[in-house]
Amino acid sequence: VRAYARQKAMKALDLGQEFDAPQFVLWGGREGTEVNGSMKLVDAHAWYREALDYLCQYSIDQGYGYTFALEPKPNEPRGDTFLPTAGSMLGFIETLEHSDMVGVNPEVAHENMALLNFPHVLAQVIDAGKLFHVDLNDQRFGRFDQDRRFASENPLLAFFAVLLLEEHYDGPLQYDAHALRTEDQEGVWDFVRGCMRSYLILREKVAAFKADLEVQEWQSAYRVEDERLGPLLEYSKSNASALKEASIDLAPLRERGIGLERIDQLAFEHLAGVR
Repeated sequence: VRAYARQKAMKALDLGQEFDAPQFVLWGGREGTEVNGSMKLVDAHAWYREALDYLCQYSIDQGYGYTFALEPKPNEPRGDTFLPTAGSMLGFIETLEHSDMVGVNPEVAHENMALLNFPHVLAQVIDAGKLFHVDLNDQRFGRFDQDRRFASENPLLAFFAVLLLEEHYDGPLQYDAHALRTEDQEGVWDFVRGCMRSYLILREKVAAFKADLEVQEWQSAYRVEDERLGPLLEYSKSNASALKEASIDLAPLRERGIGLERIDQLAFEHLAGVR
């Protein structure tokens, strides 16, 4: 089975090369088991690692220049799935022989299925330098994979996802989503246009949000650097010693409002079109 899977993947890499595809996305969504007594839990991770090392080396030897993006999913169609979230994938990627060639393909619906905050997931993957690809759609929390039209369920989360993507990502935007089964052919195209139009609308809203003077004032007030203590946060033996002995007055910190309710409302007002 593993030999056939690698053969099929190599042929897919060959075919992708004919179309100048720069990247290969792998969804290991069926690489799971409900039977822990199979005694293959550790082996399965090793086999996936061996396969990725193999495919990376094949791409190198063929001169294809691929990067690989791994797509996590917590469950469905199986009851459990190995490497279920973007965080799991980040840990796994560091164990690969060619980890520099491999990143993550986070999907809105998949992370929502695990009850995670998609902008938080994006931020973690961006921070790790591993946002190689992204799947946009939408999802009701706690449900099985719905692949709804982008921003149709959680528009405020979609707003902040677009903000992060516009600031930190310049790759392809993949809409891994499906029209409602009630739609005719024209309805399907309405769905396709809706996914793309929603992103473009949110991109405009994000730009207005970032240009809002009140938002900028909040950000300036929120990101206050202490002239005395700030330099001590860069580690050296002397800085560590000085920081341990520093006098820090907690009273003003406890009394200081940081305006999170205000900024959350401002984001909503931009999204609602009233600012």
